[in-house]
Amino acid sequence: DPTTNREYALVGTSINTTFVDITVPQAPVVLGHLPTHTDPSAWRDIKVYDNHAFIVSEADGHGMQVFDLTQLRGLTAPQTFAETGHNSDFGNAHNIVIDEASGYAYVVGATDNTFPRTCFGGLMMFDIQTPATPQFAGCFAGGVPVGKTPGPAYPTDVYIHDAQCIVYHGPDPDYQGRELCISSDGQITNSNNYLAIADITDKANPVQVARATYDEFAGYAHQGWITDDHRYFILNDEFDEFLTDSNTVSYVWDLQDLDAPVMFSTITNPRDAIGHNTYIVGDRAYQANYTSGLRIVDIADIANASEIAYFDTHPEDDNDNPSSALSLRSRARCQAPSFAIKVHDQKQSVGPIGLPHHPGNGESGCGLASFQGAWGNYPFFASGVIVISDIDRGLFVVRPSASANQ
Repeated sequence: DPTTNREYALVGTSINTTFVDITVPQAPVVLGHLPTHTDPSAWRDIKVYDNHAFIVSEADGHGMQVFDLTQLRGLTAPQTFAETGHNSDFGNAHNIVIDEASGYAYVVGATDNTFPRTCFGGLMMFDIQTPATPQFAGCFAGGVPVGKTPGPAYPTDVYIHDAQCIVYHGPDPDYQGRELCISSDGQITNSNNYLAIADITDKANPVQVARATYDEFAGYAHQGWITDDHRYFILNDEFDEFLTDSNTVSYVWDLQDLDAPVMFSTITNPRDAIGHNTYIVGDRAYQANYTSGLRIVDIADIANASEIAYFDTHPEDDNDNPSSALSLRSRARCQAPSFAIKVHDQKQSVGPIGLPHHPGNGESGCGLASFQGAWGNYPFFASGVIVISDIDRGLFVVRPSASANQ
């Protein structure tokens, strides 16, 4: 809160959005709930702009809820809140992205309410500079980059699963000061396996800048985040570990030339878990990787990025019981002699990583790649705390140790 300096976690649950005061991180306080606009759903996402929360859900007919966060000031008992505003230009949506520099929100993976449909599952753009009354401003659902030949690689019916939208200040001189969205996308009828870049500076005439896949590694492009210097983008794939039994892999893209992104290298965590959501603050990447919890990666030298800390919110897959079927499956996965990475388009074999240890449990396996555990994290609080949302256990509030911050 810019007035009180209190810190809050906004938590999406299956039936509501819950507001938790974490100013004293050892003693979180639930301040209240905003009920879902329609039905329950496991998917609910929230972003903030100008003291307002903007909420979407995969629930049918949910649309965009708007909530004035200043209502949280001074509360001493939990409340059931009402919406401050609502937009019904779409029904269900997978996520919402906000560029605070421009004052625009981008709803992704949505079912728009026009007939015939005009936006498919692409970027639905909203002016939120008057927060309580979002105004539809345009749509982007794909297209052909300048100079490229139309074809299957450049559809006009893309489904965008997630995105980050920024006012660009990176190394490519052609796009300085332009508003760009970097997305994880695919065609409506196919699996998501593309990194894509769109110039959405002119909301009435958005342009596809580039679209690139990562071929043999692609499973389902899920989410990613750009480095502070706008040079690299770290992409998470939600199906690759599940399909190939590898440890968690993230894909580093070099964006020096935005018209031609290059898959530069990979980051591999020492656990067998599915990658989900990554956010970057300075030279640290904070990853919510399902069953292996929160992983913190040092990316100061991004070509040699390495994990430096973790907090496992889902330890039950760590081979505590050697005779269990879960343990045997997990242990079999982590005994592979090597794993592969790709640097500068050259596939390289890397030797055994060894068996990591789970604190207090002796030698454990490499975990299990399944859809449980940590879904999201938020590392942007001024106090330095990090919140983690876990599918099975709810909200965690953690703080990196001194060694992880050095």
